Amino acid sequence: MRKALIAIVAMMAAGPAWAQPAPTTVVNVVQLGADPTGVGDSAPAFRKAVASNRKVIVPAGRYRFKSTVSPPCCAMDRAAVLVTGQANFAVAGQGAATIFADPSIALSSLFHFDQDKRFSLAGLTLRGDRTGLGPTQENVGIAFTSDTDISVQALTFQGGFGGEGAGIAGDWLVRARFSRLTFDGVGQCFDVAFLKLVTIDHLVGRGAGAPGGLGSGAKCISVINDKPNAATNHTGVAYDASNGVWVRNADVSGFVTGAYLASGTNITFSANVWHDNVQAGGHGVGVFVERAASGPFASEAHPPGRITITGDRFENNTGAAGECDVLIGVPGRSDPPLEQGVTIHKAPGATPATKTDPACR
Repeated sequence: MRKALIAIVAMMAAGPAWAQPAPTTVVNVVQLGADPTGVGDSAPAFRKAVASNRKVIVPAGRYRFKSTVSPPCCAMDRAAVLVTGQANFAVAGQGAATIFADPSIALSSLFHFDQDKRFSLAGLTLRGDRTGLGPTQENVGIAFTSDTDISVQALTFQGGFGGEGAGIAGDWLVRARFSRLTFDGVGQCFDVAFLKLVTIDHLVGRGAGAPGGLGSGAKCISVINDKPNAATNHTGVAYDASNGVWVRNADVSGFVTGAYLASGTNITFSANVWHDNVQAGGHGVGVFVERAASGPFASEAHPPGRITITGDRFENNTGAAGECDVLIGVPGRSDPPLEQGVTIHKAPGATPATKTDPACR
């Protein structure tokens, strides 16, 4: 019994795992009309390609998306390629396969997966476009809503998602693994809510101020309580807030805040490096944990708790208000204390934060 219990605990600590059945049909987007020269609109061919029991091959080339379809739900913007209600499929880039947004669809998602299950994405580079967008408007590389059993790996989000733009955004994800992802010049790497058994592993995030950064970096990993979408869970799994998230082996720099947690429980950070996250007018923060008090993302009903940070390194996360490795709560606010719900074990040798504020750890 003791050995079985140890095995279960070890499996939970490692994050979710599941088998992905192989699709039975292989299709090539070029053969369906996609233009690898980057001139024509390739979005219709991608829409045609993605269906259940298919592996979609994307050969090396540059694919322009310049048309969109209406979003299915959930306060989301229009998508160039919408995939709804499909299962057991894969999208795989071969060689240097780059997908980019035409300026005509700047405020949109390149892909939106809605109520899909058992699928994988791999081997693509995605570029957004912020033509005409203000700093608070959010364009998205890949949006997810009510999806289960997902594997996303070896993707690069390369510029064009600055401001509040996000490489990945969405609500209601169950059993998802994101690995070997690179975000260069994004406003946010992940802007997500309502996660259950989700692993983010080997992420490289670069916002403004980082070497090679192209956009303005707000925060790399943002886990919130998205009240407008709180009633849109179609995963078949009953839950009401994020529960069970693992973030490990991430290298994050050039954002105002490396990670922002406003909701969710059982969130574990391990072996990450948070460095050179700088805010000119306040704290530069590695990890920020707070209750969001008001507005569409208020989290009083589902505040963050049981947050564990173990073996992470924090270097030069600084600003006018001082350096802050882990910020708990908002300075000057009288929120109920969150300290007892946050466990911190920094990596040996990491430079200690300059504690100019008692909320900094």
